[in-house]
Amino acid sequence: MQLVIIGARNTGTSLYLISLAVRRGYSVTVLTAEHDDLGNYFEDSVKVVSLRISTENVIGWIENEFSGLLSELLITTAHDLYASVAAQVASHFNSPGPDSVAVSFCVSKKNQIETLKKLGFRKDNSVYFYLGKNTPLSIFEQLEFPVVIKPVEGSASHGITKCQSVDEILTHLSHLDDIYISTPELIPNGEILVEQFVEGQEYCVEVFDGIFVGVMKKNKSAGSRFIERGYSSDIELTNQQIDALVSMTEGITASLKLNWGPVHIDCIISGELIHIIEVNPRIAGSFITAIVRDAWGFDIADALLKRLEGKDFEVLRKKEPEKFAQAVFFLNSDPESWGVPNAGQLADNTINLSYAPQIIPERERRAYVYFVVG
Repeated sequence: MQLVIIGARNTGTSLYLISLAVRRGYSVTVLTAEHDDLGNYFEDSVKVVSLRISTENVIGWIENEFSGLLSELLITTAHDLYASVAAQVASHFNSPGPDSVAVSFCVSKKNQIETLKKLGFRKDNSVYFYLGKNTPLSIFEQLEFPVVIKPVEGSASHGITKCQSVDEILTHLSHLDDIYISTPELIPNGEILVEQFVEGQEYCVEVFDGIFVGVMKKNKSAGSRFIERGYSSDIELTNQQIDALVSMTEGITASLKLNWGPVHIDCIISGELIHIIEVNPRIAGSFITAIVRDAWGFDIADALLKRLEGKDFEVLRKKEPEKFAQAVFFLNSDPESWGVPNAGQLADNTINLSYAPQIIPERERRAYVYFVVG
């Protein structure tokens, strides 16, 4: 089978998904944007092609490259920027995949928020505007601070920050203008969202084929940019909170018609409040899929490949993790003594621990430690 992955990263989920596909005998091609540097991170058999990622451009490349193999073609993505393109390309070639119209609708945070409001899950007021256009300061002066400002579409790693004043908003908008000019695909259409900041613990929820398969706590560093510090299966949620979370997230994915394959949802939970930050119609990155696999017992990457192959398998809804799993990231701001200069692994009958350098400049990350107990 020919597996084309439209967009990948050099860490976490991408490495595991591609390695799994290679072990199963797939011929794997990774299409990557020209500004992404994937180097030699994957197995030697994996073909990495750099090109401008758009639906039309990718379709043309595939038709030229795989003209006699289109019946064997499987298409997916492991990158948050390209969920819509991957779904549209798969639909064009009649390959298995999520509803391309639903995915394209959902990649817009504006569409998500409007859907959540109709479902009664969001009541806050949001402000939208476009970079490069004159935006009256009066729309910012009416906001209740602090607020969060971020692109309506694009990667969650780019362009998001918390602002405490109008001056901070204007400073950040200048930064976003620079990004939009230099790398416009990181902020599609230049549309920006400003919404009220919500206090509470952030969680990641994973849904597959419309069924809840796991949740984990997301730890962030102090500051305004929400830099990932790590993830943990130590969720500290009551049975009542879990039940509410399952009901809400499964209801949202059904309403958005995202009942095929993986969906990644970010939310904030504080007591009875569950505030949905955003819904991502694609496989989760980083160590999220590893924690769902090791702690919750559901391998999202394996399930995605089976779904692409058209194989039958059962998705079981669970309410608590079977093991403890945690990922800890070391950041540029951490003391140098916390460094992890070399990769390694330690294991016994109960604990499995791995560690390695991991340089991701946009996330200020320089290393990780990942361990599973149980």
